[in-house]
Amino acid sequence: MAFVANGARLIVLSDRGVDAEHAPIPSLLLTGAVHHHLVREKSRTQVSLVVESGDAREVHHIALLLGYGAAAGVDTYLTGRNMLPAPIDSTDRPIV
Repeated sequence: MAFVANGARLIVLSDRGVDAEHAPIPSLLLTGAVHHHLVREKSRTQVSLVVESGDAREVHHIALLLGYGAAAGVDTYLTGRNMLPAPIDSTDRPIV
């Protein structure tokens, strides 16, 4: 990969910005493919992978991504949105 030869040390694999015409590749498939391509090119030890994904929602998903080569980190941007506290009304009860 030319960008690794030119000095890149971090690759961010992201599924942000998808729309009706551009479907995302599942993050585990993408991570494994990039990892093995870098191994074949003998440049895997020169670069780290970060995955920014909306499809990793459970601890098991994150563990698989780490095992498939995303050793620099995993950002699960949709999980954070779902974990926000519920809005509270004036009686201190969650608004559902």
